[in-house]
Amino acid sequence: MKKNILKIALSALLVMVVLVGSTLAFLATQTDVLANTFAIVNIDTEVVEDPETGSAASKAPQITNTTNSNVPVYVRAYAVVSTDKDSPVSVSSENVSFTYSSEWTKSGDYYYYTKPLQPGETTPALFNGVKVTGLDETARFSVYVYHESVQAKTTLDTVEEIAALFD
Repeated sequence: MKKNILKIALSALLVMVVLVGSTLAFLATQTDVLANTFAIVNIDTEVVEDPETGSAASKAPQITNTTNSNVPVYVRAYAVVSTDKDSPVSVSSENVSFTYSSEWTKSGDYYYYTKPLQPGETTPALFNGVKVTGLDETARFSVYVYHESVQAKTTLDTVEEIAALFD
């Protein structure tokens, strides 16, 4: 009988040691609350073009990183043609083509500038001139350059990696 009481007492002592040890281990691994702080940065880019170049053959739009912080960006763009309201004839992409710069890489519908564009920097021209075929001088149209930019976290090697940032 004394052996049973001893076994029960030792078992209870073992359970208490395990509980106290577990509690102390749990409390020792707890940390203080950590605060994640981060800043949101606005990324601004704009299409720039020399206002002196009025003819279609000399159009050469560029994109400038106008961000006010030290944030480089990747840029993608494409150009579209739209018939002006006062044009007597319709203008389409069949009549107008662009000579895209070799410093831009096509992937899907977009052309990508594959180098990080630092704040204040400007890309090379997206295209160098507009070629018009099959239209007379009465045709009136506008060329719109659509562009997007994303923060360049690291330098990427392929246009596919850069394109994935925009998805």
